[in-house]
Parts: sequence; structure tokens; C-alpha cells
Amino acid sequence: MLSLKQICSVSEDHQVTIRLPDSIVPGEHEIIIVLDQKESKNFDPMTYSGVVDWPIDGLVFQKQSRNEWK
Repeated sequence: MLSLKQICSVSEDHQVTIRLPDSIVPGEHEIIIVLDQKESKNFDPMTYSGVVDWPIDGLVFQKQSRNEWK
């Protein structure tokens, strides 16, 4: 078994082309691909802040719920 590590670019059509070392003999081989998926660094969670129109203030709702537990 041989382990290789390469940095590859995925094209728009989701394809990757790799060049294997000359020591790999032609023929059928089993290849395992492990992707290190990184989250987008452009994600801004504040984009979703205030999006849901809630009919009651969250703090008021919490206090009402806790009063029901007594």
C-alpha cells in the first residue's frame, strides 16, 4: 500500500486530475480519496440575525415558561 498526499483543485464540473508517480504500475488499483472540507471563511452568522419574526420577546417567553414550572 502506498500513501500519497497532494493538493488538488476541484474544477467547476467537480473533477480532479492527478499525476501518479512513475513507480505505480499500470493496471487496476483501489484508490481512496479523503477530503479535508474546510468551511467557507466568508460565512457571517449575523446574516441570519433578526430574520425570524417572532410574535413575542424571547426573554418574556422564558420568564412566562419558568413561572409555569412553579
